[in-house]
Order: sequence, then structure tokens, then C-alpha cells
Amino acid sequence: MNLKQLTKKEKEYYKIIFESSYFDYKYYCSKYNIKKSTHPITHFIKFGVYKGYNPAPFFDTKFYLEQYPD
Repeated sequence: MNLKQLTKKEKEYYKIIFESSYFDYKYYCSKYNIKKSTHPITHFIKFGVYKGYNPAPFFDTKFYLEQYPD
């Protein structure tokens, strides 16, 4: 999975996440057993967020989505 497979809106999300300090690549990949061939942020945007995966140990995706459903 790569950036070419993202929609325009998903690319906007990618940019926001990439530029933030809220994504821990090592944590995400090890916690959710993400393959090295898969880009972690792309995986999070396409699948992880819907499964409630957290991008870092200090960030609770479910709580965030409850507070900011948009």
C-alpha cells in the first residue's frame, strides 16, 4: 500500500499525520504486526483508524473519534 492508493481526502490526512508528532512508526508496526512493505501511516488511514488502532501509546483513537467525529 502506498500514497498513490489514497484518495485526495486521505492524502490530506496523511500530510497532517506525517507533519504531527502523534504517529510512532515503531510502536504502530510492532503493536499491530504491520509488514515492512506496508507504509504505517497509509495503513492507519485505510484500516487502522476504523479498527481503533492507536498511532502511538499516548494517543487513543477511539476517544479522539468520540470527541471529534468529523
